[in-house]
Amino acid sequence: MTDFGITSRVNWSLTISDLIPTRNVIFTTGNLVPGQDIAAALSHVHLTSMVIDDDVTASIGIVTNAATGTNVTSGSVVPALSELEVSPSIAFADGSTIQQGEVEWRLQASILLTNGSGWNNWSEEWTTNATDNLFVPNNVSGLCTMTMQVRTGMSINLSWDEIPLQFTIDGDHAILLASEPANDSYVDVETQRNLSLMLGDSGGPDPNNSQLEIWVEGLHDGETLSDGEAQPGEFVAINFTVQGSHGIWWVNATFNEYGNPDHGRVEVEFSGLDFAGHPLGVGGEGISVGWETRDARISEIIGVRALTESPPGLGQRIEPDATFGWEVDFFDFNSLDDVLEISLYLGGDQSLGVKWNGVSEICQALGGWINGQKISCSSSVNGDVETVSIEFSVNWEFILQGLDGGALVIVIIDKDGTNDSWSQSASWYFSNQVNATSLSIVENTGGAVGNVSAGYFASAGDEIIWTSFIEFFVSQNPLNASLTLLWSGTVIDHEWSGSTLVEAVDGYIEAAITLPSVDGQLNAEVSLWDSSGNYLLLTIDLPTIIIDGTVPLLQEPQKYIMESRYSLDDVVIVANVRETTAWTGNLTIVCQVRSFALDWPTFTAQAPPDSTFADLVLFQFNLDMQHLGDASSLSEEATFACWLSGQDDAGNQLDNNGLPNHATDPWMEMSLPSNGPDLTVDLEWKDGGKDRHPGGEYLVGMTVRNVNEAIERPIEVTVWLDHDGYSEVIYRNSKNEGLSAQHSWPMTFGLTPNASGIWAIRAIVDENNSIAELDEMNNQANISMQVEVPAEGLMGQIFTTVNIAGIIILVVAIIVGNIILQRRRADGDGNLRAGPPASRGPPSPSAAKSRPLGIDDAGRPVTETSGTETQKEITDNLDLQSAGAALAAIAPNPEDIKAKFSDDETSLPHSDETANAQQSSITPGRVDSWESLPSDGEYEYRDDGTWYVGKVCGAWKQDADGGFTKIE
Repeated sequence: MTDFGITSRVNWSLTISDLIPTRNVIFTTGNLVPGQDIAAALSHVHLTSMVIDDDVTASIGIVTNAATGTNVTSGSVVPALSELEVSPSIAFADGSTIQQGEVEWRLQASILLTNGSGWNNWSEEWTTNATDNLFVPNNVSGLCTMTMQVRTGMSINLSWDEIPLQFTIDGDHAILLASEPANDSYVDVETQRNLSLMLGDSGGPDPNNSQLEIWVEGLHDGETLSDGEAQPGEFVAINFTVQGSHGIWWVNATFNEYGNPDHGRVEVEFSGLDFAGHPLGVGGEGISVGWETRDARISEIIGVRALTESPPGLGQRIEPDATFGWEVDFFDFNSLDDVLEISLYLGGDQSLGVKWNGVSEICQALGGWINGQKISCSSSVNGDVETVSIEFSVNWEFILQGLDGGALVIVIIDKDGTNDSWSQSASWYFSNQVNATSLSIVENTGGAVGNVSAGYFASAGDEIIWTSFIEFFVSQNPLNASLTLLWSGTVIDHEWSGSTLVEAVDGYIEAAITLPSVDGQLNAEVSLWDSSGNYLLLTIDLPTIIIDGTVPLLQEPQKYIMESRYSLDDVVIVANVRETTAWTGNLTIVCQVRSFALDWPTFTAQAPPDSTFADLVLFQFNLDMQHLGDASSLSEEATFACWLSGQDDAGNQLDNNGLPNHATDPWMEMSLPSNGPDLTVDLEWKDGGKDRHPGGEYLVGMTVRNVNEAIERPIEVTVWLDHDGYSEVIYRNSKNEGLSAQHSWPMTFGLTPNASGIWAIRAIVDENNSIAELDEMNNQANISMQVEVPAEGLMGQIFTTVNIAGIIILVVAIIVGNIILQRRRADGDGNLRAGPPASRGPPSPSAAKSRPLGIDDAGRPVTETSGTETQKEITDNLDLQSAGAALAAIAPNPEDIKAKFSDDETSLPHSDETANAQQSSITPGRVDSWESLPSDGEYEYRDDGTWYVGKVCGAWKQDADGGFTKIE
């Protein structure tokens, strides 16, 4: 309160709670007398309502670098590891502060790192203090943005003013990023050298605490020491400026370097501190850059060499699409990198040649006569000399008219100017004549494939391949180029033409040409042009070609010859083909015998044309299909089917007038005739029905008949003996010349049983079914007899059984002459073939040392009786003694029979050799007779002869003279 005499002024200081329920306040005042009611004392009312302000704003306030005491403002540079003291401002709009209650605040920082690796963010702790300290992290550089967060529990509107503080944190040293001139470069000397250093630093260099110094060799060397090296006392300080922000800074200056010699050095040093107080340069050692100045001079050509043969006075030979060129050696006093381009000009025409770019080292064609696809350039450096090889070719449009023939000019351009002083005459000459040789013309499509010559037949639309060799006339070098091939000709009145692009590789050209689709004789030629079709190289005539686009037509079957399904060894099929041009090749036929139960394998045959009448070509096929199957097993409905294939000389495939002509739907199918041969065999006892006893001889008659068509192949009959559980082949004979129709073949043999029981005989003709017959079920006959021992002959029978063990005797026919006459009338020889019987297994051990089968009493092999003996010869020799010897030779002894019945696998022993009667001397591993064999073996009758085999004695093979030789 202030007293003014009669008046007093009272200054009120009020604190309004944040919990007041209204936003407006009216004040009432009065004098309060002690003991007076306060309501009565408040007599003066201030009618003006006051609005309560509850909006409080916070700001970052004052930020001070604790180390230096300087304020940190927007744009300031703060070193890393600095401690910043922050005093925020939290107040009402009029600047008054909160008197009661607390406000919490904290600082946040976000740093955009200078090195471009991202962000570095952190936050301080919440506090209610009037100040707080913020610690800048180490090894962090970049643009830092500081923000603030506030909060309170009071009922006021508290907010941050959203004004951040941005400053730079510098935790690194300034480094050189680039310079102009570039470090260690070679540049032209200048009177006003503009120098620019681009530095990388978060805060940037401080111009007030740094300096820029230069040393120019031609100006400053020698002030301390003339050694061509910059000495510390020889540098001169110059003025500079600094520009930049956000980590990139430029230090710029201008100075005079004129007077520096070629390859003289210029050195620049920039040292001092950045705004964070860090020394400049890596490790604080400053920033240095230097270069060399050049004395500008133009390049010089010091040598030119031809890439191909270059005779004196002529130069290189230029042939279209053939490569040629030159090697150019050049030198530049300043630097080989100064060379910008080299150009070669032909014929004094600067629009005709090749340009080499020294920067990209790529060649470019100059003029349309240069083949841009065949330009090749390369370069190499040897010391101070660079060599450029320029190789190229001209195209077929190249002409000499208007050119200075042989003239060559080479121009070199570098940074310092153009040198066009090099030129030479007689450097080249031009030749474009060629020779061509047709190597082959081959058709490789359609049915016919082969070499095309005059009169060749080809189908319409077929493709031929023309192969040629092309070389230059003068050099005889093969052509390598892209060309255009054109062909043209006529077929009767029809024009034919076409073209294609071809490639000549080492002189060889291969082109595909499609023939016309019109029938007739083609007369045509081919011509070769350059790839653009503007220059004709040569023309070659094609051989005449006969175009045949008409397919040959197969006619309906008209003639075939087939006697029987049992005579399919000589089937004749005749086919006619309607052909308008020519058919000289084979026609192929495929035939098959078919039935419901089974089909025979197919049979394929080929035949050339047999005859030609008008446009009909006749083919005759003679087929032998008898061996493919058994005709007797075919059903009655069996058929014979054929289909054909082939092509005429032009390759047109055979067509059956649009009708089927294949396996499933053949060209011809007919029923098989059913006539054929049929063999039967009969057996009968020649002695009637008298009693049969062991030891008695009983004759059996056997007759083979052919009841139908003649057989012209060998017929074989086999006789089996079945007794006491054993089966044995006792006789086998063959008739090699076959048997006529309705003819028979009789034979007779004898049987002497050696024991009682049932003796059964089976005769089988064509046992292997090698002959196709009408009936294959009537090829066997059976006959048997009951042998009984008479009471008075019991002891004799026992004696016979033990010692003889059964004898089977083959005998000659009783009436030999009659048989021979009958056989001659039947177109065959009916003599029985005498020989040892077949054995079904090796002899048992009891047969060891016994006489082997097929050996006579003298130990000689038995031979067959010739079937060509006359009746008189047989009659003269048929005496008792010779007959007995013959029977003994072919009959097995009792031990042999028991051995043969014991095994089913022994084959028939047989020998056609003549026995040697002379006894040979005994040698080691050989015996002269079976009586001298060891006693532990057994006989084996193999396909290659008679063997005697035992575990101890080994294996012995019978020789032709009846002796045995030890094999193993």
